[in-house]
Amino acid sequence: MEADVAMYASKAEGQNRLHVFEPGLLLIRRLRSQLLEDLRAAIKGNGLVLHYQPVVELGTGRIEGVEALIRWDHATRGRIMPDEFIPLAEEAGLISELGLWVLNTAVGQLRAWIDADVVDSRFSVRINISATDLQSLQFIEDVRAVLKETGVRPEQVVLELTEAAIVRGNDLDRYSLGGLRGLGVGIEIDDFGTGYSSISYLRRLPVDRVKVDRSLIEGLGTDPSQPALVAAILQLVRACGLEAVWEGVETGEQAEHLRNLGCLSAQGYFFSKPVPPERIPALLAETSSESNRG
Repeated sequence: MEADVAMYASKAEGQNRLHVFEPGLLLIRRLRSQLLEDLRAAIKGNGLVLHYQPVVELGTGRIEGVEALIRWDHATRGRIMPDEFIPLAEEAGLISELGLWVLNTAVGQLRAWIDADVVDSRFSVRINISATDLQSLQFIEDVRAVLKETGVRPEQVVLELTEAAIVRGNDLDRYSLGGLRGLGVGIEIDDFGTGYSSISYLRRLPVDRVKVDRSLIEGLGTDPSQPALVAAILQLVRACGLEAVWEGVETGEQAEHLRNLGCLSAQGYFFSKPVPPERIPALLAETSSESNRG
């Protein structure tokens, strides 16, 4: 729906320049404007929630961390997924406020799990950040402040950036990455392998790991050539001094192939869908007991 709103609003602007009036397009623009106002209110109040998807250690089945994923529970429209409202936030200049909310909420939740002895010092939370965040030196101070306020160890916070944002970045982006790395937080490239990959940028950027895009493992178990491709990607990543997380694992067969190839970590619906924070303790207990039985 929100994508339609943006499209029709754009058309309306073009038609207005031609002095064409359509009441339906005017309504669409009003709906979009109302949705943005609702999003501003949600960032400052209630409605936004985080779900957490486990990242699993393939060799043991241990949950090594989680990725924080934002959802919007709208008062009248129900659950709205991020691919619908994040583009609107970017257009309206709200993405930094939204990102700060996610940062504070996710690190605060990690602090709560630590205090409740649910997780140990090896457990991490992954937080997606935008290219806009890298363009703001204030973001480094925001990360520093939340670490100081919560007392969470920096290495337990991993910031994820899309591959496209890093590759297209400028000197300020690289400075920001260096500043974040100086705080001690982890840096991870998301969606690796979606069209911008190069050995040169992997070797020079201050990152720790890459998250390999789900499209690169879809054929595991069905395409005989796929294991060789995965092995080559793994070798490339390790040659750059990094490690890989494999996302989009949906079957036990895929997980087994990755394990046999020497891959260390994975994420996907085979292990768990994103769940509310209150579900994480039970998942941790379940995987711990299974690991002990193994």
